[in-house]
Amino acid sequence: MLPPEEEQALRDRLRQSLEKIVSDGGGSPTTPSPTTDAARLQEILTEETERFYEQKGLVKHLSRSGRMYWVTPEELVKISSRRSRRRKRNWFAHLDVRTVAIWIGLAVFTALLVAYLFATQLVE
Repeated sequence: MLPPEEEQALRDRLRQSLEKIVSDGGGSPTTPSPTTDAARLQEILTEETERFYEQKGLVKHLSRSGRMYWVTPEELVKISSRRSRRRKRNWFAHLDVRTVAIWIGLAVFTALLVAYLFATQLVE
């Protein structure tokens, strides 16, 4: 377990690192000394990262590939509407042209046959 002063210093360094990442558009967070407990360090890193991005007004988004992104609420709405639009997209696009032509031909043939039978009064 880390002493409170060291933990606060670590949190401050992580926040500065995150500020640098956001302002520079890239980079990697600075890592503390190897003497700290790895599990506690990961927990602190996760807490500070979530707090930082939530203060910026961003929300977590888990992509289909399993990667986690921080996006604005407007971007999240766009992503979900794109995803739902993609699912509902034109189911006719999956039909084969030849199959559709055969079904239309059969429907026309059936309509003509029925019209012929009624015209010759074979069916009443």
